[in-house]
Amino acid sequence: MTIKHIAIVGVGSIGVRHLKILRDLRPELEITLVRSGFGKDFNEIDLADRVVFSIEEAIALNIQAAIISSPATKHIEQALVLANAGIHLLVEKPISHNSKNLKELQNLIIKKNIVFLIGYIFRYEPAANKFSDLLQQEDIGRILHARIESGSYLPDWRPNQNYLDTVSANKEMGGGALLELSHEIDYANWFFNIDSVFSAYLYNSGSLGIDVEESADLIVVSKQNFPVSIHLDFCRNTPFRKCRVYGTDGDIEWDALNKKVILYPKSGDSIEYSFEYERDDLYQKQLIHFLDCIENNTKPMTKIQDSIKVMEIIEDAKKEDK
Repeated sequence: MTIKHIAIVGVGSIGVRHLKILRDLRPELEITLVRSGFGKDFNEIDLADRVVFSIEEAIALNIQAAIISSPATKHIEQALVLANAGIHLLVEKPISHNSKNLKELQNLIIKKNIVFLIGYIFRYEPAANKFSDLLQQEDIGRILHARIESGSYLPDWRPNQNYLDTVSANKEMGGGALLELSHEIDYANWFFNIDSVFSAYLYNSGSLGIDVEESADLIVVSKQNFPVSIHLDFCRNTPFRKCRVYGTDGDIEWDALNKKVILYPKSGDSIEYSFEYERDDLYQKQLIHFLDCIENNTKPMTKIQDSIKVMEIIEDAKKEDK
């Protein structure tokens, strides 16, 4: 099956990113944008073949695949309609703002034999994959514990947009540090196979004037029974994004911002692996993989079960929050 027609549902900053990359990647592709009618206009919208204002209109135009990049609160509702029509899906993270109807979507994907990907782009990041490989090779012996930390300043995320109006800052649209920084929760499960949430503390200092948590601190437990601490925030001035694993024979650190992995053996000198790429390169890899899964039956790198696990961890963290 060759993909000739794809829809992008939701045309905010991430939808526009997908549009530009798709147009460069597959110039011949027919692209339909599905808009609510309330979003801001972008010059790049002219790269699409047309704009419609409902998913049903797009389905009637015989789309074969869709990218859902609307607010998280709309994802499942939209995915169910598209999946029921047999449309292959790439859904931006997180899969939703809660776990309602996730099992229904999972069953529909199986029934309709649909390719489904969730947009956790670190799965395509070279340093993250090197880090994963080193963990699998047991270069540091038995893992004792791990620490994940991700922090940045929300008003700097989208310089041309008031952060108070963004999904990230609004509870009703699925914002907050847990959902917006769920990349870290996804790769925690990818690297360490998370079993349960031991404790969680969600915090809003009031410094950003938003109605969602600015930070989240979790201790989760792997199925191998070692602890993983996760700190997420979008209220600090200096960006920071690292994962460090401590083992019986050394440590490994992944520095996501500086695109490198450092192995610290128990004895001997440290070994550094550096990588060069642009952020759009990861999105391009993801889109190539998505199309390859549909057209060549390649095994998807992410499954809906991964998305469900991330949502279970988020919901358990909210329950554990004191």
